[in-house]
Amino acid sequence: MTHHPHKAKGCQMSNDKEKTEQAVDEITGYVACTGIDIGGTFNKIKKGKDQLSPVFEAVANALDSIEGKYPSDGKESFENKDDYITITFHYAPVLFNGGTCEFKNITIEDTGAGITVADYRRLTRLNDCSKGRFSKGSGRLQFIKFFKETIFTSVFKDDRFKSGKASRECSLSEYLSENAFVKNMAPKEAEPDANVGTVVTFLGPRNNSGNYYNNVSISELKERFISHFFIRLSQIDFFPTINIVFKSGERVTDETQITHNDIPEPKVREEFSLSYKRASLTKEEKVQWKESKKEEEKFEVFVFLLPENTLDKNQECFVSRGEQVNDAGLKLAKSSEKINGLNHYFVAITGRYIDNHVSDARGELDIPTKASVKDTLLKKRESLLEYEDNDEYIVIDRIQERAREICVERLPELETGRKELRASVETICARYGISKKYGEEALKRLTTQDEKKKIFKTLYQTQAVEMAKKEAALDFTFDEILTLDSKNAEYEECFREKTDEFFRTIPEQNKETLAHYFARRRLVVEVFERILKREMDVQKDAKRSEDERLIHNTLFRQRTANPRQSDLWVLDEEFVYYSGTSDTPLKDVEFNGKKLLRDLSDCSEEDREYLASGGENRTRKRPDILLYPEEGKCIIIELKSPEVNISDCLGQVNKYAGLIYAYCADELPINRFYTYVIGENLNFRDVRLTDSLYKPARNFGYLYGMRAVVADGKPDADQYMEAHSYSTILERAKLRNKIFFDFLAMTEEDI
Repeated sequence: MTHHPHKAKGCQMSNDKEKTEQAVDEITGYVACTGIDIGGTFNKIKKGKDQLSPVFEAVANALDSIEGKYPSDGKESFENKDDYITITFHYAPVLFNGGTCEFKNITIEDTGAGITVADYRRLTRLNDCSKGRFSKGSGRLQFIKFFKETIFTSVFKDDRFKSGKASRECSLSEYLSENAFVKNMAPKEAEPDANVGTVVTFLGPRNNSGNYYNNVSISELKERFISHFFIRLSQIDFFPTINIVFKSGERVTDETQITHNDIPEPKVREEFSLSYKRASLTKEEKVQWKESKKEEEKFEVFVFLLPENTLDKNQECFVSRGEQVNDAGLKLAKSSEKINGLNHYFVAITGRYIDNHVSDARGELDIPTKASVKDTLLKKRESLLEYEDNDEYIVIDRIQERAREICVERLPELETGRKELRASVETICARYGISKKYGEEALKRLTTQDEKKKIFKTLYQTQAVEMAKKEAALDFTFDEILTLDSKNAEYEECFREKTDEFFRTIPEQNKETLAHYFARRRLVVEVFERILKREMDVQKDAKRSEDERLIHNTLFRQRTANPRQSDLWVLDEEFVYYSGTSDTPLKDVEFNGKKLLRDLSDCSEEDREYLASGGENRTRKRPDILLYPEEGKCIIIELKSPEVNISDCLGQVNKYAGLIYAYCADELPINRFYTYVIGENLNFRDVRLTDSLYKPARNFGYLYGMRAVVADGKPDADQYMEAHSYSTILERAKLRNKIFFDFLAMTEEDI
């Protein structure tokens, strides 16, 4: 960086670089950049997302400047209790707008060491990072991103003057015509009693950012400043008083302070280390992680518990140089949730690794994630036929996971949310037949704020990864069996060993698959039971007639014709394998692509009169469920509302059987019927008084019987009859599920 030769005044140029840089401090005018295009450089630097970014940067610089006045003993402290930083938001009164104020500018005044010669040189050098180990030298460029002009007025110690002090004024802006961003007034002697320090003034907010300052409250600003500088201030024995002031014209309208009393001791402070890992991509496009020999990185977690008047919501952040830079994403609890009903928590994660990954935009981290590492590897694979990946990572996912573990371990107050999450995961695992070991693994990646959709996704991803490993191992074993050399002396032993392994693995995988299947069946049984108990929300204000529809749709959805997509297994395991229809008029029922009933034109006049007698159209009657196990056989199931007495409905299935037998198409002769009347109000005596052909079955809670189905001009057909209660069917379905789980040997550890 050198000054512009046409604008410099009071400066004699030299070819010696050191002398030139010293002269820059003494010039008045623009300090032009050589070899750098200012406009292009600014465009490449992102603007920070936080409206307070430039103010935070200025306050951080003020803290650095005050600290710089005192000898460093390895511990940050400000020994002079009279030191202060005052942030003033200036507003211009607008009388014609109801007395409200309009944002004008911001000043940050401090009692630091001032902008010394060394500080000024850093200011004029783009990307100068000599200020500190983790300084990127780009923070001041955020001033230009947010404000049209930033003015520095400073008094500092300077032995070049008799008084021992100097004052300077300089400004930052996009001086594109001069290819500069600094305009300087040469230092001049200050009075001996002048107070050392700096005033930074932000003028002309860009892109309507002034609207934020018009609406922000002083209490919100105090909370934001505390949360942003939390860690830095908590590590200082004595720090300067930080004043926040609102001014309308010259009148102070509101003010507050941040003092040492506002910064409590951390509830938790714990270090942890993470190793670097090298990533590689398999042929199946999966990322494999291997340990690196690179030295581990150390991190530190701080947790503060604060009352609501200090912190109005839970916060989790990454912190660099004592300043909040990014949301940590731990999601230990809901943002509004109070710990012990009293406090919100503030979690901060710090470390050199975080400092090294703060972006130029400030308030942002460029730490890779597992997903971004995979994307990088995929791009490398696309661009290069062969490559050796030497990149080493500590992904943000691992930092979050370890920090989350520490917080939960050290803070029992946070355990409530984790217990609820664990209970939710365990319920889902039990309900859907997912192994508990997958639940434990998924819990490591879940947070208390995750919704059920995320829980399911994580569980099944965890399971899929393990299943993929098992399948790959199984396939590998299969290939090994096929390629064994029968001439080898150890052939028989190897063959026995590999086949044992192969046939031992298959049942285990089958067991997990079947567990899912029967777990889903258990859900159907649970829904069925809740309908019978009238515990479904839809039943609360519905009429009893709604119950029959719910039961029907649970077993076999109405107006459908695919039993394989039904849950008729609740009634009988074999029912789902038959052809059939649900709630379909007899005239529309088809079997094997042919109409079940003859066309009316093929019927006699007497038959047509009968089918329409009494104002009925008997061909439009709709049995609840019709099934065809094989040619010549038909199953008729009638489902009744729970409050209906089954004995009043026994004749209904008999009529259906008679109609089908008398008028079935010649191509579909049916002569054997199996009929089921099912409801909840089943009284054995009522049934037998209505139809003495029904007899109680021993030990199974239902009635059965046989009768003849008659039709003119045909020999009698057979009808096997049963009458059941829903409760009995439900208990039998539960028992069948239990038998299957017992057969699979599913223990509490398995599911």
